[in-house]
Amino acid sequence: MYATREWCQREFLVAKRADMPIVTLNGVRTEERGSFLMDHVPSVGYREGDEDLQQSSVEVALNLLVDAALIRVLWGLQRDMFEELGFDWTPLNVPEPVTVLPWLLKNRTRATSETPLLIMHPDPPLGPEEAKTLHELFELVGVHDAINVVTPRTYTSRATTNQ
Repeated sequence: MYATREWCQREFLVAKRADMPIVTLNGVRTEERGSFLMDHVPSVGYREGDEDLQQSSVEVALNLLVDAALIRVLWGLQRDMFEELGFDWTPLNVPEPVTVLPWLLKNRTRATSETPLLIMHPDPPLGPEEAKTLHELFELVGVHDAINVVTPRTYTSRATTNQ
């Protein structure tokens, strides 16, 4: 019942909104339902069996967490450069409703009155359904033409195709 527990959901929500790295070590065999708050994070299945298998699962999860922490540090070092390039938000993780909503509430006026706002997040780029969902969310709030979401790869490819 991990995904349905209020404190677990709150823990994920706080970490995501603070741009903190998250890795799930999933020891759950079956669960009635998940939680959209807990989506979009790396997950490692806990391997039952002898002590070596169990240890291996924990090591894989810890390695992913260390990787995520290093990515966070490197991304943070690039934020000043992104701001100089005109980016308005540089979240560590792919923008999703859980993280986009507080940002939209804070920046909605700017998105409706100024030039398009730019969001830069690390690769990989959004998938088509993810992009469509964000576009629908932006449309619902009335800012669908005022926000542009890119990654370093998609931003660079736009710059080279526009020259």
